[in-house]
Amino acid sequence: MAMLESRGVAKYFTHKNRPMRALDHIDLDIQDGEIVSLIGPSGCGKSTFLRLVAGLETPDEGQITFDGKPVSGTGPERIMIFQEGALFPWLNVRDNVEFGLRVAGVPAEERSKSSDKYLEMMHLADFTDSYIHQLSTGMKQRVAIARALVMEPRMLLMDEPFSALDIPTRDRLLGEVQDIWMKTGKTILFVTHNAVEASVMGTRIAVFSKRPSRIRKIIEVGNGRPRTSDDHELVPIQNEIRSELCREGV
Repeated sequence: MAMLESRGVAKYFTHKNRPMRALDHIDLDIQDGEIVSLIGPSGCGKSTFLRLVAGLETPDEGQITFDGKPVSGTGPERIMIFQEGALFPWLNVRDNVEFGLRVAGVPAEERSKSSDKYLEMMHLADFTDSYIHQLSTGMKQRVAIARALVMEPRMLLMDEPFSALDIPTRDRLLGEVQDIWMKTGKTILFVTHNAVEASVMGTRIAVFSKRPSRIRKIIEVGNGRPRTSDDHELVPIQNEIRSELCREGV
């Protein structure tokens, strides 16, 4: 049994007082320890599907299950990392990272031990007392990732986390997230609009069609890791992604 299963999932929104079908019969299995990249035309519903997996929204048709149980709301086993990080500006880096642990009632010594581990992993150990306004955009995303990791989720849900970054910073973070994956074995669902990011991150890539969206194709990526954005062996994968998107008019 797959860790996460999506069966016949559909989602509607209201547009000009009429129902609009955003997702149409999404079937997808995600195995424990995979990184699955989701890519498709702008507005096709990739992020909507991620929110359904997170339990922030519910399907109008079909069902999503995690470990065989229906997803009926948010849970600590599935943690979302948003594009903007959603950090608290009035807290310093350490307090941002430890926020979820504090809310969960984890003792201070245990919080500190866990946050130290992931602050070090995300290269933030020298910035624990800094406030969010003092950080670069890339460092803010590192804080957001560390804050998710301290909760020890089984699945990270990443919604275009690098889209606002310059290319060198993006490439460093692509490497760091792969390193985290290799060290922790976390399952990752990674939404992107970038074929390079999708190929670097994904063990598989799900290409979404335009709205109403279905999964147009699943592309397997057998290349070893770590991968980089200038890896020429990934170019055929990237070309295949772009070819599928071109057929959707992108």
